[in-house]
Amino acid sequence: DLIAKIANKGSVRRNPMVEMVTNFLDDPESGRFANMYDRMMPRLILITVFVTLSQSVEPPALAGEHATVIETAIDIFFTIEIFMRITFSPDRLKALKSPYNYIDILSAAPLGLRMMLNFTIPENDTDPVRYMLLCVVPVVRTVKVLRRFKQFQLLIRAFKGAFEALPVLLYTLGVIVLTFSALIYMTEPHDNVTCLPEAVWLAIVTMTTVGYGDITPVSPIGTVVVSVLIIISSLYMAMPLGIIGYTFTQIWKDKDRILLMSITRERLDQWGYSARDIANLFKIVDDSGDGELDLDEFKDLVRKLRIGLQEHQTAMLFNMIDKDGGGTIDDEEFVRAVFPNEYKEIYQKPSR
Repeated sequence: DLIAKIANKGSVRRNPMVEMVTNFLDDPESGRFANMYDRMMPRLILITVFVTLSQSVEPPALAGEHATVIETAIDIFFTIEIFMRITFSPDRLKALKSPYNYIDILSAAPLGLRMMLNFTIPENDTDPVRYMLLCVVPVVRTVKVLRRFKQFQLLIRAFKGAFEALPVLLYTLGVIVLTFSALIYMTEPHDNVTCLPEAVWLAIVTMTTVGYGDITPVSPIGTVVVSVLIIISSLYMAMPLGIIGYTFTQIWKDKDRILLMSITRERLDQWGYSARDIANLFKIVDDSGDGELDLDEFKDLVRKLRIGLQEHQTAMLFNMIDKDGGGTIDDEEFVRAVFPNEYKEIYQKPSR
């Protein structure tokens, strides 16, 4: 099987058990139980967060032996999950490099800490271990939900796009803050604003519309200066928020394509296929030998790759890649759409 040889050229393992466990954990559309597991996990994780938080109130809503048993059961469950993910991963080396798996390992780590403490939480409120178990653990468990929120990467892309304008915005912000801080310090009595850093604090709090009220202008001129700062801040802060909002709106309009390309790229990488393999994979199913695949041939390729894409996803992927509407795609079009970072390296010759 030529496709199997391409996939197994590295450290990738593929056998029925590995495929079954991986699809169950990572592909909610691979079966009914996988779908149920995918829907259940975010809810279960949030419940575990509230279980831990309930032990930090006074009086604790959950404490003693009941809390120990429940928390230990949660940690054991998370430990089993990450053990299954790494043990039955197609590529264990890649699994150990996955940021999501790092988070899963951290969410299971409290089990070892509880064992060292004989499954008891220190009663001293200032004990670092108590802080770790009651404050840090809920945060790590909440972050664990990110694996299920594929749309989160849309927000990341929006911030990356908006960050291109960030240096100019930060520079302008710095100029405004320093200018008005100096004016505030010069116009306010020094028993009210004792130093320039306090004036900077007042300017920042005013610009961000937080308004703590711990420092307020008392002189007429200082009040005028801060009033002007409020007006300028309202106009200025609308710019970065507008840029981020516009960028996110544009990305959200294209969310179906972005998410499908991301899923395809992740699945190909997970099962050992790289951008450089695409040309050879296309040749295997190219019955006509013209270097292009029609929809039926493309569906046949995806079925043989067994990367977990459903038929409707395959058809959608094909139509997104076939931008000219010609009814066929070649390996170069596929790599350009799914592996944009590798495309130039593979297909574009260096200019002389």
